[in-house]
Amino acid sequence: MKDRSVLILGTNSKKYLNFAINCARSIRLYNPDLKIFVGTNIIPEKNTDAIDFIKIENDIAKLFIETKLYLDVFLKTEETLYIDSDMLCFGDLSPVFDLCSSMDVTVLGTPVKLEDYWGEEGAVFARKQFNIDQSILFNGGLYYLKKLN
Repeated sequence: MKDRSVLILGTNSKKYLNFAINCARSIRLYNPDLKIFVGTNIIPEKNTDAIDFIKIENDIAKLFIETKLYLDVFLKTEETLYIDSDMLCFGDLSPVFDLCSSMDVTVLGTPVKLEDYWGEEGAVFARKQFNIDQSILFNGGLYYLKKLN
């Protein structure tokens, strides 16, 4: 088995920690051998078998969404999928890891027309400045990261 894991953040409130634990449990149903880490600054109250917790210092946790800028600090395995705590898993995550494994970092995205993302004036600017015809709308709820030595 490859050195893979999932990382979920549940910081600053019991509500978000419970979201993370529920997400982890859904992952466990379909991925019984996958390591699961929950990064938190809160002590969990629930039974959390097969979930490892990573202590996140309050100075980082209080950044809320910007805590994601520190994901590389929390990596424990060679390959990690970061999944937002408000998501649930309904299948084997191996294909996601396999599709991403040729990259060091990646995120899901969908190409969109420039006008849909930048507006009319912005699209004119983007075409002229960057010589592009479309933009990419990223989903910040799922990242793939490799731990670099």
